[in-house]
Amino acid sequence: MVSLIDDAAAALAPAAADIRTSIRTAPVVLSDETGLRVDGRNGWVWLFRTPWDILFLVDRRRAKAVVAALLAGARPEAWVSDRGPAQGGHAAERQACLAHLVRDCRKAEELGDTAFAPALKAVLEIILRHDARKPAWADSTLALRLGEVERRLDAVTAIEARHREGETLRRWVKAHRAELTLCLRRRDVPASNNASERALRPFVTARKVFGCARSKEGADAMAVIRSVLMTARARGLQVMDALAITLAGGMLPLGDRPATA
Repeated sequence: MVSLIDDAAAALAPAAADIRTSIRTAPVVLSDETGLRVDGRNGWVWLFRTPWDILFLVDRRRAKAVVAALLAGARPEAWVSDRGPAQGGHAAERQACLAHLVRDCRKAEELGDTAFAPALKAVLEIILRHDARKPAWADSTLALRLGEVERRLDAVTAIEARHREGETLRRWVKAHRAELTLCLRRRDVPASNNASERALRPFVTARKVFGCARSKEGADAMAVIRSVLMTARARGLQVMDALAITLAGGMLPLGDRPATA
C-alpha cells in the first residue's frame, strides 16, 4: 500500500507543480493551516487555494517562510486568511476572516466586554451579509453599502472596551481596519476563509482517525494526491477523468463548472 501511494504521488507530482504555479500567479489567494504530527514531531498542513486550485503542503514550520517559499517572489493582489502572524504581509492587501473575528468578539463579550465587542460583532455580521448578497448588486449599490459600513466602523471604534480582551481586539481593528472591508471593495475577495477550512477538514478528520503521519515522505505524498483530487473537484472534473489525465502525464483542464467551495 505504501509503495502504491508513493508511486501515485510521483505520477501526480507534475500536476501538483502546475497547481502550485497557478496559486503563485493568482490575484487572490486564500490560505490556512492546521496541525499534523509527522514522524512523532509537530508539523503543519498548509492550504493555499483559489476558486480553481487547491494546494496542500506539509512543513515542520508554522512561519512566513513557508509562504515565501511557495510564492518565490510573487505578490498576490489580495490574501484571505485568519489573523495569524504567519499569514500576514504576503499580498498588497489582506482580508481578515470575519467568521474568526465574530468568534473573537463572542469570546471578548463572554469575558465581560459588553460594549465594544458586541458592537463590532454586529458590524461584522452586516459585512458578512453584504458579502453574500454582493453578486446580485450593482457597483453603485455595493459602494453605497461600503460607505454605510465605514460610518458604522467609525462609531464602533470610538467605543471603549470594558475588558482587556475587547481592548486588544479594538487596538487590532484600529490598526487593521482596511482588512475588514476589502471584500466590499473587491468582488473577487470573500469575507471569510470558510472555503479553506472546508478544504482542510479531510486532514483534520484523518488526524483524528490515525493520529499522525508516520513519515514526512508519506505526508508529502498525501498532500500531492489530495491537491490533485480536490483541484479536479474545484474545476468541475470527474475524479476518474482527472486521474486518467494526470497519470498519463497531462495537466488538469479548467473544467466546465468550477466549484466555489
